[in-house]
Amino acid sequence: MEKDEMTPKLREMMNIMMDMVTPDEAAASAPVQPTAGTRVDYLASPERQELYRKVCEFTKTQKRIKEDMLEKRFEIGYGLAALIANRMKAEGLISREMDEDYFYRTL
Repeated sequence: MEKDEMTPKLREMMNIMMDMVTPDEAAASAPVQPTAGTRVDYLASPERQELYRKVCEFTKTQKRIKEDMLEKRFEIGYGLAALIANRMKAEGLISREMDEDYFYRTL
């Protein structure tokens, strides 16, 4: 919705809410947006780095893995498990291709 399309009451409420948030708070709560040609590393936080390290250690003890195993073992969502698997593929820790049972071989 464009600002010109807002009703006067809605515009007044938005102005009140914007006055309540300082610029520093607004910047801190804004989602990270990649700029053209850059990628956001969703595994960059210290907590996720530690999780990635634990997953890599677990992976070394397995002959093959898949996202579902990571999801259940580490109690994480499928999306995060897929991000971790993609990073492990890029780093050469697991095979890039799945086998007939949809597993990745550990390397």
